[in-house]
This record gives sequence, structure tokens and C-alpha cells, in this order.
Amino acid sequence: MHTPPDVMHMSNKGLLKTTLLTLTIALVLLITLVLPAEFGIDPLGSGRLLGLDRLQAQASEPAPANRLWTGEGPFKSDTLTLTLLPGQGAELKAVMEAHAPISFHWTSEGGPVHVDMHGEAENAAPGEYTSYWLDDALTSASGSLRAPFKGTHGWYWENRGSQAVTIRLNTAGFYRTLYMP
Repeated sequence: MHTPPDVMHMSNKGLLKTTLLTLTIALVLLITLVLPAEFGIDPLGSGRLLGLDRLQAQASEPAPANRLWTGEGPFKSDTLTLTLLPGQGAELKAVMEAHAPISFHWTSEGGPVHVDMHGEAENAAPGEYTSYWLDDALTSASGSLRAPFKGTHGWYWENRGSQAVTIRLNTAGFYRTLYMP
């Protein structure tokens, strides 16, 4: 049997050298790239220099317990409308259990408004609240919230313009009531 001339035969010594070189390269890649990016372990500082440490931080954020959001009690949906004169503010709140979901969509007709979406725990001290979203000059917003605690969760809108605006809010989810304090 004839062996073609372009086929190389590797000795055991050559095979060992190639194997050791391959393992060394794999180890260097593991230490400099994989450990910082996947596990946040950065013994040489290469992950920080290459920005790989940010990948690990993003990947380590906990995922939601489940993708299907359900709630206790009946499912509700409401549509409310309120008019704000120039310089006037108003608030709408939903009474919710911890972990209950609510979806919303609101629009502001007549101009943009300042908005603060926030919540107050059931036994919170006066003035104590958690702000979820604060923004100026919006004419609409949509989203969903899974209540982090039992209490009220809602929106405060303020008309900082020179003409009246009308807010139309649509909600759907698991909440006891939607009201204006």
C-alpha cells in the first residue's frame, strides 16, 4: 500500500507537543475570557480590561420566577378619564396584593404631562413611597407592573403646560379597585 506524500505521520513526541500546546491555549482562553464572562472570576484582570465582566453581571440578574403572571381574585379592567388644568396634578391608584400583575396604557390629549408611577406599602409612613418611573413631557405610556408589595400602586400626572389636558387610562390585571385619592 502506498502512502501519499502530503500525508504527515506524527510521532508520539509530536503528538504530545501538539496536545500540550492545545491544552495550554485552552487554559489561557479559559482564564482570560471564559471565567470573567461567565462566572465573574477574573484573576488576571483581563475581563475588566476587555469589558467581559459586564457580561457576567447581566447574565447573573435573576430571571422572573415564572413567565406566566397570574393573580388572586378576579381579573379586572377599567378605563378612567380625568382632566388637568394648567398647573394641576392628579393621582390614580390601584389597590393590589404583593406580586399581582397589572398592565396599563394611558394617553394625554392636549399636551405632555409630568408622570410619576409609584407605590405605597400597606402600612407605609406618610410620604413614604417607592417610585417606579419618573418622567417629564410624556403624552402616552404603556407597560406592566408586578406589585413588589401589598399596597397601592399608581400614577401621578401633573400638567405643567398652559392648556388643559385629558388623561385616559386603561388598566387590566388583578387589583381590588382603582380610585382617585
